[in-house]
Amino acid sequence: MRGWTKMSAPCYVEKHHVFIKAIFGENGRVVYLTAKEHFIAHLLLWKGFRNRYGVQHWKTAKTAHAVWNMAGVTRNNPGRLPSSWEFSQARIASSESKKGDLHWTRRIGVSQETREKMSETRKGIALGPMKEETKEKIRVSRKGKYTGPRPKNVGEAISRAKKGKPMSDAHKQALSESHANRVILVCPTCGKEVKGGNGNLKQHTRTHERNQ
Repeated sequence: MRGWTKMSAPCYVEKHHVFIKAIFGENGRVVYLTAKEHFIAHLLLWKGFRNRYGVQHWKTAKTAHAVWNMAGVTRNNPGRLPSSWEFSQARIASSESKKGDLHWTRRIGVSQETREKMSETRKGIALGPMKEETKEKIRVSRKGKYTGPRPKNVGEAISRAKKGKPMSDAHKQALSESHANRVILVCPTCGKEVKGGNGNLKQHTRTHERNQ
């Protein structure tokens, strides 16, 4: 064992949990590997779990998500520059993890009727590059508007502006009804209740994938 740490390593390194957190939970079995070693370690873990448990097992899917998340440059991994081979392996792992019963709509219990409705709403929607006409409409609508990042003090300013303002009974009733009618789904990973339907749940599950 080299016994590297983030500070003592002679090159860019990443923290690797010997026992994957997404499967075994938080643990202190940690080593530091180079970006290439780290990717290969998770790739071997995915292949090992796939051979032992099969493609459709949830543990295999967890390891596949880890491989996919590592095949890209992020703020947490600025030194990672995946090769074409690494990216192709990650795409294969990600694709297998979403097939059949492993697809997120099936994992959270979305009914066949709901999936058919989702399919119908997407029919006729043009896919591919945005039309020049659409780009022009967006450009005109944003002309003269500030489109940069929102300053940190804007949220505080909005909060102060609304503070103390009376709210009508109709407004209170509308807010109450909107919260009461919210769909509540349970995250299959952490068991937490997520309000707002499939979109919010999908966004919530991505936080687990990023933390793997």
